[in-house]
Amino acid sequence: MTISWQVEGAEGTKVELLPAPGEVKLKDELRFPLGKSSSSETLTLKVTNRSGEQVEKTVVIQTVEVKSPPRPTSANAEKSTEGTSGSPGSPATTPPPTPSDPTRLSPIELPPRP
Repeated sequence: MTISWQVEGAEGTKVELLPAPGEVKLKDELRFPLGKSSSSETLTLKVTNRSGEQVEKTVVIQTVEVKSPPRPTSANAEKSTEGTSGSPGSPATTPPPTPSDPTRLSPIELPPRP
């Protein structure tokens, strides 16, 4: 992820990105690597003018680990087909609908109109 900032300031304005890298340019960007595990990072942009007045802006970046759903095992596959008309271990299937009159399509069987 890339983080960028732009600060309007006169000569002598100090800009810091905390906790790291510290002092930075008035306008710049930084590549911020994201981890694969869940984490939370707080970044603060701190600006100090020549008179010593400070302004801080803070952002929290949270990453969340997304886990894949469990893969079905052969035992789970057999349970999902119980009570269906397939052979054990085969996926459950639904037969295609048959038109009430093979020579004519009922409104529910018509394709959508543009």
